[in-house]
Amino acid sequence: MTKSKEEAREYAKEYYHKNKVRIAIERKEYHRTHKEQAKIYNKKYREEHPYEPENEERTRRRGFLSILRKYGITQSQYVELHTKQNGRCAVCEEMEVTIGKKGNSPVMLSVDHNHITGKIRGLLCKKCNLGIGYLKDDPNVLLSARNYLLSNN
Repeated sequence: MTKSKEEAREYAKEYYHKNKVRIAIERKEYHRTHKEQAKIYNKKYREEHPYEPENEERTRRRGFLSILRKYGITQSQYVELHTKQNGRCAVCEEMEVTIGKKGNSPVMLSVDHNHITGKIRGLLCKKCNLGIGYLKDDPNVLLSARNYLLSNN
């Protein structure tokens, strides 16, 4: 019985979600045991595909758009939020930058959303987004952490 591409894609998606923990463990184990092969492959790939700025921009844009699709917002909605926040994190008000060999460069802010309703709350830097996640998106835990810091300073 032949499956259409769409059916095969749906099956693969379901399979992955049912087995993602096992798959992650197997991938990690594979990479741990095949480090040398990976180094050789990566070196060969870099030699055959030298750095080209136009490819980097296309890859960055593709990644940007896939993140927006994940949260169900358009590029213009993201840009509107980004402009409203002056390109800064909604929590710490810092700009998100990467410090690299070519100097500091701006990075896309994370789309923060309510994990229950899916509603987008704003754009956050990576540190604030992770912090809120580690505090379980719970305002009471966040207040408890705040009180802890205030009482121990």
